[in-house]
Amino acid sequence: FAGRTFVRAFFFLPWAVPTLIAGLTWKWIYDGSQVGLLNLLVLRLGLSQDLVQWLGNYNVALWAVVVAVVWTSTPFFSMMLLAGLQAIPAELYEAGKIDGAGVFSRFRHITLPSLTNVAVITTLLSTIWTATSINLVYVLTGGGPANATMTVPLLSYEIGVAGAQRLGMGATISLVFFPIFLVMIIF
Repeated sequence: FAGRTFVRAFFFLPWAVPTLIAGLTWKWIYDGSQVGLLNLLVLRLGLSQDLVQWLGNYNVALWAVVVAVVWTSTPFFSMMLLAGLQAIPAELYEAGKIDGAGVFSRFRHITLPSLTNVAVITTLLSTIWTATSINLVYVLTGGGPANATMTVPLLSYEIGVAGAQRLGMGATISLVFFPIFLVMIIF
């Protein structure tokens, strides 16, 4: 399709941005003052007269972090799905068209089943990488407010290295998490 190269470049843009820079940019977007991009938009559009504490509100902080993590993960999902789509033989679509299958029927009976393995592997890898990463959570919230965004790796870091400096306890937290990943991988 026209503009294919531009769309691909757009989806791969988050990989060109270092994680720290992405985290600081999202922190500016979510800033709870009038200079935060979201608050600026909310005030200018008249959606609210009050400033929203995107990263300081217990109920909103986790969702704000999730949006940032999804944005940084978009290139991986895009690459995997694009590779999966390009691996589907054109003959399958041709045969479906000859048999009278419509666009939605070809999507349901050819595209989706062909992408099942790609989707499973992509989801598994993304889950493991996201659950073992502390970069964005540490930069955006540091696990707060009131541990609303605390993850196991960040807890392990806080106990083992940063705060209490109890290395044994920090390592134990990470080791307890390992069987959960093992079960996910086997499943």
